[in-house]
Amino acid sequence: MRNLTLRYGVTQFTYWAASSGAMAFATTYLLTKNVPAGTVGLVLALAGLLSCLTQPLLAALADRAERCILPQMLLAMSVFCCVCFAAQFIPSLPLAPLTILYAAAIWCSDAILPLLSALSVACNDAGYRVNFGAARGVAAAASALSMIAVGFLIARLGLVWMLAFLLAARAACAVSLCTYPRLQKPRTAHTDASCSVGQFFARYPRYCVSLLGVAFLGMFHCMTENYLIAIVTPLGGDSSTVGTALFISSLVAGPVIFFFSRIRSRLSDAAILKLAGVSFLVKAVGFLLARSLGAIYALEHLLRSGCIERMPQIIALQSEHCDPLLRAAQSGADAPADVCPTPTIAEGIAIGKPMRGEEILALSKKYNIAFVHAPEDKILAARAELARKGIYCEHTTAANYAAYQEYCRLHGETPDTLITMCGAGLKSDH
Repeated sequence: MRNLTLRYGVTQFTYWAASSGAMAFATTYLLTKNVPAGTVGLVLALAGLLSCLTQPLLAALADRAERCILPQMLLAMSVFCCVCFAAQFIPSLPLAPLTILYAAAIWCSDAILPLLSALSVACNDAGYRVNFGAARGVAAAASALSMIAVGFLIARLGLVWMLAFLLAARAACAVSLCTYPRLQKPRTAHTDASCSVGQFFARYPRYCVSLLGVAFLGMFHCMTENYLIAIVTPLGGDSSTVGTALFISSLVAGPVIFFFSRIRSRLSDAAILKLAGVSFLVKAVGFLLARSLGAIYALEHLLRSGCIERMPQIIALQSEHCDPLLRAAQSGADAPADVCPTPTIAEGIAIGKPMRGEEILALSKKYNIAFVHAPEDKILAARAELARKGIYCEHTTAANYAAYQEYCRLHGETPDTLITMCGAGLKSDH
């Protein structure tokens, strides 16, 4: 029996090298090309939806053909992806066709996947040996290398080199597909086991409910990978950081994929799905606990999505007795000033060495954030005034109001101001 595992592994490797990079950095590419964030989300969602709709049609076409046409279908779709990537090199290509062609490449690449998996089955049915687990494990390595390579290329050399890498990988996949022998379909008796969608849901209700859960997991996976650049950029990362993160995730996935057949022989499908669900939950908690400067990044998101027309004036406050950021901002420094904190009633903001001071100062320069002291001798008076207004807050929260009053004293009344009041008075009633 002729062994096609190496050939199939090359096809899997080149497919995932192109597909992983194109999908993971689609948002980065389109946003850099000045495509609005809302449009990016819409076209990528439509590409995914179109893939879901066309995959059954493509599978039916392959199934009804008298001979095995999977290599030819995969070759045609790979060439189409190459054309879409090559079109991105056209100078002054209008934004609309640029976006549509890139989304078309994403759609086609996604639609290829089930056919590529079916190719291993077709090879085995035709009398050729293919170790799918080994080939798919190699593909996981390709994903890892593609992530870190594309991230590096974007961060260091620019988008043109990213496109060149994706085009070369997709072209290599097309070349590998030209090397397959002619595959014969096994002769099987025809049985009419078709049923309507309603009959399928009635026959397999629990399976259909599980599919809904898998759909949610898929949506979560797509959203986090597509917008990972938007998650890491506010934390000081760039495309290279995204590539490194996805490289690590692919390395972790590689052994699982490689030994999946053995894992499946020891665990039921239901247990595997439950483990996947728990893994995605851990991933979601990780994103939730990731460090962030919530107020600024929330405003940045509102600005990018068009909900607000301009960034509001942000006023940052520091205690008179502990003000490393205020001093650095006044001197134009990039790092917090060295200070010796003295006791302050606003102990919640008495941080002499802010962990993310450089990031805060960088954002303060980017958005012209104003710094002001919360006068130590005004905090209790501010707390009492707030209490008379029905807001009973703790001392650090009252420092916000005292700092606002100090800002108005120095610069005049503001037309409208939002002041955070987030600490209950019972926390520090002394």
